[in-house]
Amino acid sequence: MKWIKWILTSAFILLALAVGLFLLAQSPWGKDKIGMILEEIALQQGFKLKIEKIEGDLPLKWTLSQVHLELNQTDSIDIDRLRIRLSILPLLRKKIGIRYLSADKTIYRFKPAEKSASSSLPPLPPYLAIHMMKINHLEAVNLSTGNQAFYSLSGNCNIKRRGAVFNLHAKVRSSDLDLTLFIQGNKKLDSIIADLNVSVESQKAFAPFVSLPFDIAFHLETSCAGPWKTWKTFLASPQNPLLPHPIQGNLKLDVKQLTLPALQGLDENLSATTAYSLLSDRSIKLSALNLKSDLLCIKGDAELDRYFSPRGLEGSFLLPHLSRLSPELKGIAKGDILYKGDHCKISLKSDQLDMREAAFTDAKLYLEARQMSGSWNGTWGLSALHPDLRFQASGSLKLQSERLNIEGLSLQAPETTLAGDFSLDLPQMKNLSGGLSFQIGDLKPYSQLLPIALAGQLAGQVNFQGENTRCHAIAKALKIGKFLSDQIDIDLNATDIFHGLKGKFDIESQKGYLADIYFTSASYTMAWDNDLWSYALKMDGEWKNPFNIRSEGHFSFSPENFELNCHILEGALLQKNLHLEQPFTAIIQPKAVSLTDFKLKIENGFIHSSFQLSPESSRMTVQAEHFPLDFLTLLSHRFSLQGLSSIDLALSGSNRDLTGHCNLLLEHADIFPAGGTTPIKTKASLQANLNHDTAQVHTHIVASGEQFVDLSATLPVSYQLYPFNITVDRQKPLAGQCTIEGHIEQLFDFINIGTQRFGGLLSTRLVGSGSLEKLAFFGPLTIQNGFYQNYFIGIGFQNAAIEAVANGSTLDIHHIDVQDESSGTATATAVFHLEPNLPFSVEGEISHFRVIRFDWLAASCSGPFTITGNLESALAEGSLTVDEAEIQIPDQLPTTLVSLPVTFINQPKTYTPPVSNPYPFHYDLRVQGEENIHLTGRGLDAQLAGNLHIAGQNLDVVPSGALKTQKGKFSFSGKDFKITEGEVSFTEAGSFVNITGNLDLTDLKVLVTFRGSLKSPQLLFQSNPPLPTSSILARILFNKDVSELNASQAGQLAYTIISLSGGSGPSILETIHKNLGIDRLGISSNEQTGKISVQIGKYLTEGVMITLSQSTEQSHVIVEVELKGGFVLQAETHLNDQGKLIFKWNKNY
Repeated sequence: MKWIKWILTSAFILLALAVGLFLLAQSPWGKDKIGMILEEIALQQGFKLKIEKIEGDLPLKWTLSQVHLELNQTDSIDIDRLRIRLSILPLLRKKIGIRYLSADKTIYRFKPAEKSASSSLPPLPPYLAIHMMKINHLEAVNLSTGNQAFYSLSGNCNIKRRGAVFNLHAKVRSSDLDLTLFIQGNKKLDSIIADLNVSVESQKAFAPFVSLPFDIAFHLETSCAGPWKTWKTFLASPQNPLLPHPIQGNLKLDVKQLTLPALQGLDENLSATTAYSLLSDRSIKLSALNLKSDLLCIKGDAELDRYFSPRGLEGSFLLPHLSRLSPELKGIAKGDILYKGDHCKISLKSDQLDMREAAFTDAKLYLEARQMSGSWNGTWGLSALHPDLRFQASGSLKLQSERLNIEGLSLQAPETTLAGDFSLDLPQMKNLSGGLSFQIGDLKPYSQLLPIALAGQLAGQVNFQGENTRCHAIAKALKIGKFLSDQIDIDLNATDIFHGLKGKFDIESQKGYLADIYFTSASYTMAWDNDLWSYALKMDGEWKNPFNIRSEGHFSFSPENFELNCHILEGALLQKNLHLEQPFTAIIQPKAVSLTDFKLKIENGFIHSSFQLSPESSRMTVQAEHFPLDFLTLLSHRFSLQGLSSIDLALSGSNRDLTGHCNLLLEHADIFPAGGTTPIKTKASLQANLNHDTAQVHTHIVASGEQFVDLSATLPVSYQLYPFNITVDRQKPLAGQCTIEGHIEQLFDFINIGTQRFGGLLSTRLVGSGSLEKLAFFGPLTIQNGFYQNYFIGIGFQNAAIEAVANGSTLDIHHIDVQDESSGTATATAVFHLEPNLPFSVEGEISHFRVIRFDWLAASCSGPFTITGNLESALAEGSLTVDEAEIQIPDQLPTTLVSLPVTFINQPKTYTPPVSNPYPFHYDLRVQGEENIHLTGRGLDAQLAGNLHIAGQNLDVVPSGALKTQKGKFSFSGKDFKITEGEVSFTEAGSFVNITGNLDLTDLKVLVTFRGSLKSPQLLFQSNPPLPTSSILARILFNKDVSELNASQAGQLAYTIISLSGGSGPSILETIHKNLGIDRLGISSNEQTGKISVQIGKYLTEGVMITLSQSTEQSHVIVEVELKGGFVLQAETHLNDQGKLIFKWNKNY
């Protein structure tokens, strides 16, 4: 029984001890003691741990507050509250088992360690099981860069058998990151597998750990597996020998965004797939690599070392859009690349390569090098075919210890040679040495490669020595854009051309031309001196008058600032001496510009100016006295100006309060319109005061011919300080008055109004109010001696008198009286509504007014009309009666040009300037004519009558209707065909004529038909009895059969037939007939004697013609009188047979 008692006693003691320890652990002293023990254990592991407070039901439930763990001197973890629940069974087996681990706010601060070749991961703990881990708020802070990011972390892990078996599953989330990782390993099975899925939305996803200079968004999936030993060596001790069994896996990458300024286009549609092998020395082999993007496509195999530098590459690549590399390039290029061991070879080819305007074919680039004795030695070549720029370049290269040597450089192109050798240090681009020489016999073909036109010759030499570069070049007969020069000499002595250019630059030009400027000589020198560029400019020549300019100073520039200090500016321009009174400074920045102490003396006057403009505040002053107005005309051909002016301008303030004034005095001015010799003598003054958002303006202008303008106004304004801009506010109210007495045409002498001209004496006194959106004017307006001329459609008017009154929202024109160039008149009234779209209506009537005049058409009409419209379009309507109209059929048919096939070789791009749409003026007119429409030309002389409807827009006018012949004749080779019927019709397809006439000959009646397009009708001859056309024409011309014609008559007949075929104009007789102004001209022959006579006839009055017939031997006079009923009475007298008179009569059926 003693042993039972001993067991019970021992059990009680142990239970009491356990209860005591539990109660001790729950006491504040016990918890503090446990905290000290934990801190001591951490210290033994090389960490510093500090726990502010321990709570919970120890030993299974722990709540640690304000935990601070220092991993090393720079890295630390701070946790506001850490909750841990332990598993009791693992503890009984002396293992760590955590059922739940949760942390509130956690901050991980670190400083990245420098890269080390021997870096390795810490060993796994022998036993660890975490069933659930969750950190809702994890902040990672990089102490070196200051970058930080916020994550949430969850997962679980299980490590057992002293790390021989493990698995890990983790998820990391943030606004820019979604990462899932799974790793499982078993040392006994010699296997570790891993899966990783990552979605990144921006470069901020890994900002604390990796600082990317570009933005990126992608999705990556990869899985891999390999032997335990390879994984261990790969992660822990990469310096161990290479093991035979690598870690193998597959990778798929889809890039949604990749912003690389140097490779724009790589960010679109980028995807990659590959199989890979991770070797134990941390090198990587890629197989079946397939990368696709709009910029670059690659297929092949590659090998990377442990630092991701390429160790080998073999494959092919494609550049599908060369424009992604540069907007100046177009085309497709493909090639092959081989880099293995000591051999490197690259080839590139493009069958179609466009560079700006130049199209190259069969463009090739190759490079091949081998590594020998620590250096790479090889050759390279470049060639391309082009009709004007076929070239070939080649050379050898040597790369040793980052020193690149290019030897035997040679470039051959038409009239171009370039040769030389040079070397430099890579990648620093330093210590450049060597030299180049070049000679270009014709620069014009190179214009296709540049944004500006070039022509001329260029030759020179460049020498490199260390940091110094010297260049001397000569250009002859040089053309750059619109600039021409007989010769330009260029000298350059520069230092460090790759890193902040310094040195001296000289350029001299002889006999140069730029638009209207002729340079006898010009020189420009620029030199680096004490962090500044000094310059000296000198030029002389002629610009409307001889001139010379000299300027010296210095400047500095950077992407954010340009500063110019000018010390000297002097010379003579337009026969006026210039002299800078003191140095001035100009500064241009992205959001500010300033000019300080600009004081220029010009002849007997001066101009002083200073300003400082920025988005926050601005200040501007300009003062000038006796400033020559000639300078304002240097860049204008529309007018010439001479005279003097004075200016006093001052503005200052901020975005909300701008004040100032402007006083302008035009002391005297002589204004010469383009082509004019008589000046408009003018004097003027302008006073303007600006107070916040209101401007008071008063101006007075007096010109020769008692012309003047007086204007006073109060205007609401809105402004912007930088860039400086001031405009009239369209919404706010304004007020003003204006008095004008002057000639309108003198204003438009300075404005290009195309093929129009109008003018007259304008007199008005208007008072205005309202706003720009809704103006109201009051007052009278008159125009006297007004005129208008449209040279394109040939109409115009003169002696116009217009009286109008502005009545607030309308301009009422009480009457408009005008005359055309002959006796036609027009009267009208009109109303213009002063609204933004300016609606208007015009009602009037014309009388014998010339409404149109072309070479082939002229017409005068009478009748009422209306015109309605606005600023966007107008419509003319009316019912008009034709008083007189002339329709002229062209005598000379247009020559039909043969269309030759043309094949363009390297056709340059053509620039088609945008065509501004003319003001849409619509027509809807009804025109009636009664026997007063005359149709003439090509022998026709007919009177027409009928009705037409004219509709259309601008010059695209489509008449519809028909005009029928009333009477008339058709003259052909001295014979008059009487028109029996005919019609001129107008449709959308065009205008057509169909007129028939007849001629009675002895035993033959000839019928002629005039048919076809109005501008090119065709003649058709028929007869009764029927005869061939040649026989009909022989009877008309000579009253003979074809078989009876002599050689000269046959030639005349042939020429007539050719004329009728459309290949020539009218016959010679008809042309003479028209030019002499006679009604009959013919050649006849006597059937018995064969003698030829010329007949000339003229109508004395309607129905009475007198004809003179003259041969080589005799002459006679014929008088023909047309009687009623178709009878014609003919009286004939021979001048050589005095007293004899012959009467004949005939009847036309």
